[in-house]
Amino acid sequence: MGKKVWIRNKIRTKTSERNLGPFKVLSHKKNLGIVELDLGYYKKWVGIRDITKVKL
Repeated sequence: MGKKVWIRNKIRTKTSERNLGPFKVLSHKKNLGIVELDLGYYKKWVGIRDITKVKL
């Protein structure tokens, strides 16, 4: 996919609270409205509403 996204501060990442991105998009489930992000050493599913910015 190759997209980078920034996420809202509400979501806690193990890296740090302020580390909002850019995170790499691994996959997405459009019908559920979630995307899978690569947060370094683990993956996390995040809702589309929590994404603030997308860079192609």
